[in-house]
Amino acid sequence: MDMSNSFNIHENLFKKMPKLKVMNLFRMQLSSLPQALDLLTNLQTLCLDNSNIKDVAIIGKLKELKVLSLQSAEIVELPTEMGQLTQLRLLDLSNCWRLEVIAPNVISKLCRLEELYVKGCSIQCMVEVLKELKHLSKLASLEIDIKDIKMLPGDLFSKELKR
Repeated sequence: MDMSNSFNIHENLFKKMPKLKVMNLFRMQLSSLPQALDLLTNLQTLCLDNSNIKDVAIIGKLKELKVLSLQSAEIVELPTEMGQLTQLRLLDLSNCWRLEVIAPNVISKLCRLEELYVKGCSIQCMVEVLKELKHLSKLASLEIDIKDIKMLPGDLFSKELKR
C-alpha cells in the first residue's frame, strides 16, 4: 500500500503551531492544502516541491511568507491571490511543467522579490510575465526559458540583476 497517497493534514494541527516559521511538505501527495493553513500567520518558508497540489490560492493569505518553493509541483495556474505575498523574496516554480497561467499583475506585485525561477514551465503568456519583471527593482537572480530572443523587452533587466 502506498502511504504517500493517503496522507491528510488534520485542520487542528495548525491551531497548535501558531509560531511555525518553516514548513517543508516535500513530495507530499496532498490533493489540496487545508483551509486552516492561513492560521500560520508567522510562516516565512513554505516548500511544496514535487507535490500534486493544483490549487495554491490559499497560500496568498500567508502575508509573512518570504520563500515559496513549488518546484515540480502540478500547479496549472499561479492565481491572483499570490499577488498578496508582498514580503516574498524567493519564488521557485522550476519544472512546473503543467503551469500554463500566471494571473496578470501577480509578478509585478511581488515588489520584494529577489529570486525568481521559472525554467521548465510552459507559461502561455510569457511575454506578459516578462513585462512585469521590469517592476521588480530588487530582482537579483532569474532563471527562465526563452524560446525566442525577440520576446525579451529591451528594458527588462534591472541594475540589481546579477544572475
